[in-house]
Amino acid sequence: MLTRTAEWVELAADLVSKHSESWQADRINRQLVATFDAAGSAFYDRELELWPVDRFAGKVDDIVRWCARHAATQHPLLRYFLATGDWRVMQVADVPSDIVPSAVTGAWIERGREWGGVQHQLAMPLPCMQRRPRAFVVGRPDAFTDAEMHVARQLRRLLAGLDRHHAAFSRWSCAAGVDGWVAAGDVGLTPRELAVLSLLAEGLTAAAIGRRLMITERTVHKHLQHSYTKLGVTDRLGAVLRAQRIGLLPAA
Repeated sequence: MLTRTAEWVELAADLVSKHSESWQADRINRQLVATFDAAGSAFYDRELELWPVDRFAGKVDDIVRWCARHAATQHPLLRYFLATGDWRVMQVADVPSDIVPSAVTGAWIERGREWGGVQHQLAMPLPCMQRRPRAFVVGRPDAFTDAEMHVARQLRRLLAGLDRHHAAFSRWSCAAGVDGWVAAGDVGLTPRELAVLSLLAEGLTAAAIGRRLMITERTVHKHLQHSYTKLGVTDRLGAVLRAQRIGLLPAA
């Protein structure tokens, strides 16, 4: 597992360094499959992104159609989440029968087996946006062990932090526009520094930024110090004013 931990750290560091406004779900799905020795993995957010694609060739249309029409009532995990509002890491084998009838779970297992051996699924939900379910889901023929569930809970925290970073960076990108991207390139701010700086401009303290991005307050201060140096200022007010003057942040 130590090797897998190093791979996840390297992947997370790479993802927060990319100037991208979209999830690179295929890379995360690929890493989830390797970590859990799974048959496949999917990211669901309005649309379904499956990996590996070739494993589900010829089944994609059926999967997408079934999910759109029946998942809310016939998929044991989604039915559990919607019924309880308990968006924690959960696998099919652990869904309580008093919330989702055994017949529903049994029917899903048969369907998942037909789709390529993904009947035992593990869901790692991301924070809901406008009550919209969003999750990474890993599937394989056999249930997940207690140790693997512990790993999944740790990975869910990592994925939620990446999701928070992506949301903050996307908000900055939409507000700053083309001029903001040019200014960011001129001063050399990284996507992580831009996310932190944009939250600073919203009036959040370092502690609040840390909670929002799920990083430590010490890490926030480190990113701010790097931003101050690149902007040629010494404090938060100077950083925000300087960033506004050069078009990095929208004017107040």
